[in-house]
Amino acid sequence: MMLELMHFPDEILDVDEFKLPQAREPGAAEKRMAKQLVDSMTVKWNPDGYKDDYREALEKVIEQKIRSGGKLPPAPRARKAGNIIDLAEVLKRSLQEASAKGSKGPKASKAGKSAVKKKPAPETHRRRKAA
Repeated sequence: MMLELMHFPDEILDVDEFKLPQAREPGAAEKRMAKQLVDSMTVKWNPDGYKDDYREALEKVIEQKIRSGGKLPPAPRARKAGNIIDLAEVLKRSLQEASAKGSKGPKASKAGKSAVKKKPAPETHRRRKAA
């Protein structure tokens, strides 16, 4: 399977505009901290501490298939969860109740509107030059 990411022409950066970050050597403190991190996570290899659950489960299925003459019993059905809330349904009911009461939501006072001024939203997406 292959995953492709499509870009719009304005999202493509010209090769001449692409700047690689400069390579730099890590400092002594960074090297010391990295060594300390690796040392704190290092343990002596103990193969007995690991178990191949997949292999055991596969062998169990194979044994069941051999005993049953080549047919496996149907897989057990997953239990249904008991306490599931349908949020869309709750929202619909809430809207119906609000419209039945004649409520159109909270109303802002004129004083509240003049006291609060909106700041312009920061620009989060910079347009790139098409190649």
